[in-house]
Amino acid sequence: MIDPAGRHAWLWLLPAFGLCYFWNLGASEFTPIDESRSVVIVRDMTESGNWLLPRTPDGYLSEKPPLYYGLSGVASSLLGRNEWTIRGVSVLMALATLLVVGWTAQLFGTCRTSVIAVGVLGSNILFTAWARTAMVDMTFTFFVSVGMAAYFAARKGRLGLWAAAALCGLSFGLAVLCKGPLGLALPVAGVVGDLLISSRGRFWKAPFPWAAVGASLLITIEVSLLWYLPAALAGGREFLQTSVLDENFYMPLGLSRGIAGSHAKPLWYYPTRQLMVFLPTAAFLPETFRWLFQKRADPDRTLLATWTAAGLLILMVASNKRAYYLLPLQPAIALMIAAAVSPLWDADPAKWLRWGARLAGGLVVIFALTGAAINVARIDIPGFEEGHRLADLLEDRHGWVAVACGIAGASGILMLLASRGRSSAMIQAAILSGLLIAGLRSFVLDPIRGSEDRMRPFVSDMIRHVPPGARVAIWPPIYGYALDGYWPTRLKRDVVTAAAADLFFVRENSIPELPFAVETLGTLGYSTEIRRVALVRRTKNPGASR
Repeated sequence: MIDPAGRHAWLWLLPAFGLCYFWNLGASEFTPIDESRSVVIVRDMTESGNWLLPRTPDGYLSEKPPLYYGLSGVASSLLGRNEWTIRGVSVLMALATLLVVGWTAQLFGTCRTSVIAVGVLGSNILFTAWARTAMVDMTFTFFVSVGMAAYFAARKGRLGLWAAAALCGLSFGLAVLCKGPLGLALPVAGVVGDLLISSRGRFWKAPFPWAAVGASLLITIEVSLLWYLPAALAGGREFLQTSVLDENFYMPLGLSRGIAGSHAKPLWYYPTRQLMVFLPTAAFLPETFRWLFQKRADPDRTLLATWTAAGLLILMVASNKRAYYLLPLQPAIALMIAAAVSPLWDADPAKWLRWGARLAGGLVVIFALTGAAINVARIDIPGFEEGHRLADLLEDRHGWVAVACGIAGASGILMLLASRGRSSAMIQAAILSGLLIAGLRSFVLDPIRGSEDRMRPFVSDMIRHVPPGARVAIWPPIYGYALDGYWPTRLKRDVVTAAAADLFFVRENSIPELPFAVETLGTLGYSTEIRRVALVRRTKNPGASR
């Protein structure tokens, strides 16, 4: 697959993953809550000029700092607001993160280490998904990774102390401007963990560059204050409540306040979710665990393990848990796997690597066969038994899923076959399989999701019912922000405004409670009745739908 002899051979993986991440980026519409919330915040920035304190359509201040939204706003201003521009920021940040990880891996090994690290991270299911998601998390991950790479380079004598301090301070400050104080908490936890282990708990005796660390913290705070200070002056108590307390205090405690949701989960939530994102590079996990628990001292192992363990501890302490909060830990885990596996490249077949390849390949094949069987069984195309073309088969979404399962199964078979060869063959087969899995979402799964789009077809259909110059509003509450994001004009969410508008959107089950008769022009169905939305107009006809 890749000749790892060259120093920069790992760079050839970047365009391969770039193709996977960019392809069909607009095949499916924005998710109705998380992605659409990013869209409406970007829209408020670009259309209302609220770059400092953007708001959602229901009047809430954005709970997160504006760096990602600002980058998306600039892209939208230049190229138009759509799935490509807003998700494209995440794609670019994902590729930049792969570049940082490839460079960092050479601090711990050779070009082969970089090949494995980039291959493992690029095909990580969580990383692949959020590379194509219009949310702050991939941008946040990039800046955390840059700062930690600078710290590692300084620890290994590859970067000057003060240059590293400046780069760390700038990167962590920008991370704070993506997702708040977590941008400082995660790296501080990793550095403290490294200090405690390397000094065996006697950190006061360690030859630690306190002056440089202090300078780095000062730069982080100064960069953070570039937004927090003017935002606090402009937003006052509302900013303190929404963007500071709700986001960084109440939500981690699992309390729901304002726009901040509560997602309390048990302690085992993160460990189980972490194991789910390693297909097919799960083949490397047995050897990685063996490497982690070796008795011999290894400074590289300490550096990588403390970044992962300390970050996981920070996330697990909070009651509020979401699977994608694990994203900034994935670069550290990929580097740890690469450091463990790369010494085996030219070795005779390694027992742990061979069993890992068999286990991962077998699981992928089993899941693929099960998924294919379920979806093929549900395909119902008249005349199919007489022999339809493949194009006819793929008119049904289950046919697409079956094809996806076939590709996944092929990657599993590839790993099973490679498990009979040398370690280099197994490693390259796992990376190639990972690239195939990474491409599944772009080439197959997102077109399937796009075939089930609700909001884009609904908006396109409803626009035909709106006369030129007509006023359209929203009678709150309605589900999500997708309607606000896709409607061509700004929709005000307000009962008084909606009552005076020519047409308005309202929850379908709320129509009988309206104080006047309305005519329903169209409805948008969701999975539950309370989420169904209708476009209505007021009528004097008493027999109109209510």
